[in-house]
Amino acid sequence: MLLAAFAVAVLSTPFYSPHLLKYLEKKENKLWEAGIPIKFADRTRDEITKMFFSHTFLKPTIPRYYAADLTEDDLYPPADSPDRLDYRQTHPECFFEPEDQSDCSCCYAFATLGALSTRRCIAKLDASVVPLSAQHMVSCDHGEAGCQGGGFNTSWAFLETEGAIMRDCLPYVSGETGLSGECPTTCQDGTLLNDTIHYKAVSASHLKNYNEIMTSLLNEGPVQTGFYVHEDFLYYVGGIYHKTYGSSIGGHAVLIVGYGSMNNHDYWIVRNSWGSDWGENGYFRILRGTNECGIENNAWQVAVK
Repeated sequence: MLLAAFAVAVLSTPFYSPHLLKYLEKKENKLWEAGIPIKFADRTRDEITKMFFSHTFLKPTIPRYYAADLTEDDLYPPADSPDRLDYRQTHPECFFEPEDQSDCSCCYAFATLGALSTRRCIAKLDASVVPLSAQHMVSCDHGEAGCQGGGFNTSWAFLETEGAIMRDCLPYVSGETGLSGECPTTCQDGTLLNDTIHYKAVSASHLKNYNEIMTSLLNEGPVQTGFYVHEDFLYYVGGIYHKTYGSSIGGHAVLIVGYGSMNNHDYWIVRNSWGSDWGENGYFRILRGTNECGIENNAWQVAVK
């Protein structure tokens, strides 16, 4: 009884700590800026942890983060790789403002749909990016756990068989309710879901190492991935993130849209699903080539046509 009461008390305490913020601000050799994002400032520990899904949805980390059968060549990018790539700049018509998952742990939906929509646009299947409905996946993909998280392989299986529909048909509401909701049969305007355009993935596959991620990113477009969120990531406001403090509090799905280097530090450019008022206009940078927080273990690519 006392243990249960203690657990409830811990979860209901404020997540952010002025003492930890001061520690992070003074941390030496840190490549990123720490602060308290305004949008999360009053969140409790329970509210923050509910933003992420269970670690079981991600591949387990392995010693040195890379499998023993990988060669050194697997860990280096293709020889002719450009020094930097940012699809937001090369294909601005293929991007819209990062969306906000809010109080629903459905980052998997935003990351998966982001990969599908941007790759379709880059391949010129669509003249400009078509925003796809995360609500449709949250409510109708019964292979997932809705607002409690989802797996990458099952998300892609849904998009291969059922396909995605346009965001205008089913706008996102689970972020406000925290509930997955029932799968509807009609769009917001009354059109039958079966009569709307469905955007399908041809196939999807796991990228097993850094070299495969780079090759897929360069040749085809943005790559969906996931990583283990540590406590200090919630204090990120800009720069190149790398873990400096805390244990993992859950898994999180995101979209790699490019890469670059700064002061001899390589990084990925990543789109988050916490809105454009978080981080670097809704994006963040994270160390590249070191599998920071498992981000290079969990990448997936999608084929479109």
